[in-house]
Amino acid sequence: MKDLYPTDDRILVENLADDNKTAGGLFVPDTAMTRNQLGTVLALGPKVTTSDDADTVIKVGSVILFANFSGIEVIYEGKKYLMFNQKDVLAVVHSVSLIN
Repeated sequence: MKDLYPTDDRILVENLADDNKTAGGLFVPDTAMTRNQLGTVLALGPKVTTSDDADTVIKVGSVILFANFSGIEVIYEGKKYLMFNQKDVLAVVHSVSLIN
């Protein structure tokens, strides 16, 4: 994300989209779906602190876990993103098996 820069300790995230289709092929309306709690970090504000522990460092490209109703939905150039404060990040996900 080259044009949108978060301020303070905010983190710009692209939600890893849930499939709105069931295994049987039925479409689930957006109002009935819960938001996925995983996202990819696109940009970091200047006050996002990084830890010395490499396992918990948040950086651009990291996949993070967040609480279901945390963050603010932002629409920029027609695309939906999420904006979080650093304290809203519950974990950094390293295992691909957790994502799939």
